[in-house]
Amino acid sequence: MSLRRGVSVYSAARLCTNSVLKTRNSAKSAAIRTFTTRIDDTIKTRRSIVDLRSDTVTSPTRAMLECALHAQTGDDVYSEDPTVFALEDYAADLFGKDRALFVPTGTMANLVAILAHCHGKLGSEVILGASSHLSLYEGGNVATLGGIHTRQITESVDDATISTRDILDMFRTDDDDHYAATALLCLENTHNSLGGIALTKQYMDTMGQLAQQQNIPMHVDGARIFNAAIATDTPVSDLVAHADTVSVCLSKSLGAPLGSLVVGSTETMTLAKRARKH
Repeated sequence: MSLRRGVSVYSAARLCTNSVLKTRNSAKSAAIRTFTTRIDDTIKTRRSIVDLRSDTVTSPTRAMLECALHAQTGDDVYSEDPTVFALEDYAADLFGKDRALFVPTGTMANLVAILAHCHGKLGSEVILGASSHLSLYEGGNVATLGGIHTRQITESVDDATISTRDILDMFRTDDDDHYAATALLCLENTHNSLGGIALTKQYMDTMGQLAQQQNIPMHVDGARIFNAAIATDTPVSDLVAHADTVSVCLSKSLGAPLGSLVVGSTETMTLAKRARKH
C-alpha cells in the first residue's frame, strides 16, 4: 500500500470514527436531557401534591441547605467537628441530659442506646411494646448485634400505654439461670404504629419511677418526641425527665436529610459511642 493510499484510508477511518462518536454523543446528550426533564417533571408533580405516606419524606428547606453548605466541618475520629459538637451540646441542654451523640439513623440511635444499657450483660432482656418500632421495624438488631432478648407486651390501643401490672409480671431477676434477666424498659413516644398517640408526662414519670424501683434504666424511642411535647404542651426536658436515654430523629418533620441523636448520662453516652463504632 502506497503512503498516499494509507493516509487516505486513515483519514476515512478517522472521519467515520468521529461521525460515530458524534452520533453517540448526540444520542447521549438527548438521553440526558430526557432524563433530567423527567426528573424535573417528577419533582414538580410531587411538589403539587401533599405526600402523607410518612413524615420521613420531608425535604430540607433552602435555608437548611445553605446552612449545611457553609457549615464548619472536621474529622470525627479526632473529635474535631465543631458543628456536630454544637448540635450535640444543644440537644443535651434541650433534653436536660449530660451529653448527646449524633448518629446517622434513628434505628442506630435506639441500637447504641440499648447496647450501652446492656453493656457486659450478654443474654439480658428488654421489655418493650409489641407494636413498637423497636419490636417491628428494626430488623431484630438488638438480638443479632447485641445478644439481647426482647420481651414484648401488647399496648393499649386506646392510649398506647403498657400497664404497670404487665411490666411487673414480665420482669425477671437474675436469680434463676433459666431466665434472661430484665435489664431495660423501652417506651415509644409518640407511638407510630398506634396512630401517633402521645404518651403523657404523668405516664412517662410513672414508668420512669417504676424502672428505678426495679433498678433498671428506661430508654425512650423519641423519634417524634417533639410532636409529643407539642401535643401534651410539655417542655421536652420535662417530658423525658425520668428517662435515662432518649433518641430523637432529625429527618422526621424537621426536614433534615438524615441524622438522629441519642441523649443521656456521660457514662452511657461514652458506651453508646463505643457501640456506634462497632
